[in-house]
Amino acid sequence: MGGNAKFTKKKHKERYAILLTCKTVPYKHIDNHVIDTLPLAHYWVLVVNLGWDTYFSIHYPTYYELTREFYATYEFNYPKDITTDTPRFNLTCGFISSEFAHSVEYEGAPCNFPDNFDLTISWPLLFSDDKPYHTSTSRSTYLRPPDLWYIHCFLSMSFSGINDDSFRLSKTEFFFLFCMEHSIKINLTAWLGRQFLFMAKKKRGHLCLGSIITFIVIKLGVLDMNKTNMHIAYEMEPLDFDCLHKMRVIYKEKEKHYCIAPPGPDLAPQIICSKHSRPTATEFDEEATPSNTSISLA
Repeated sequence: MGGNAKFTKKKHKERYAILLTCKTVPYKHIDNHVIDTLPLAHYWVLVVNLGWDTYFSIHYPTYYELTREFYATYEFNYPKDITTDTPRFNLTCGFISSEFAHSVEYEGAPCNFPDNFDLTISWPLLFSDDKPYHTSTSRSTYLRPPDLWYIHCFLSMSFSGINDDSFRLSKTEFFFLFCMEHSIKINLTAWLGRQFLFMAKKKRGHLCLGSIITFIVIKLGVLDMNKTNMHIAYEMEPLDFDCLHKMRVIYKEKEKHYCIAPPGPDLAPQIICSKHSRPTATEFDEEATPSNTSISLA
């Protein structure tokens, strides 16, 4: 990978040029020490409830060229009346078990927001905020279950790619938390497919999910990490105590023990940057060549 391959389609080359202007943001991974130390006894139960065990355990670096080429060539046919069937891809990537792939539960796994997902009813069940849910103003700091607050911190950085306002609660993130609480497994590939498509169409801002892209192409046999000359943008870093403290999710009690902040209005968190960021893209992007990695989810 990273040889002298060229884009075969003009639209892919043009999209790649646009993506060069987007910043690649780091992917955080779950810190088991935090899970074991803080009162997050239901964390793994909630993750298993959603059916995303593998996703929450991924630990791979993000590559500049791979991430941008993936998005430049990415295609995903996502019908409006969705009955998206993706067991083969889910199985190949290890997202689900063979047993689950052939189950009735998998066939019914939501690929979009179901009709019975009522924001008005669901909001007060999980959040202490008296105001109704609104996509632009509602905050995860009002979450009652501390496990879900930690999970949302992970989702905001490592699914949505929000580094500068990690408490903003999107409708998609809200739905994921709702499904965790109600033991509803959802189709990971369908939701990732839509998020990938959203990133691929960006003309500015941040690109995320780089570590997931690395994971997928390795599982598909496209990438050998020991035989690549691509540039690492970020190594994955833990969503650890230091990170949570900067975000005001936790505080120190008597300068000794960390405690989770109570539900309520948030203080402005610091922007969480990578501790080990690599050289900026401008050092090599002008000469970078695509690695001929093309993923299409039909």
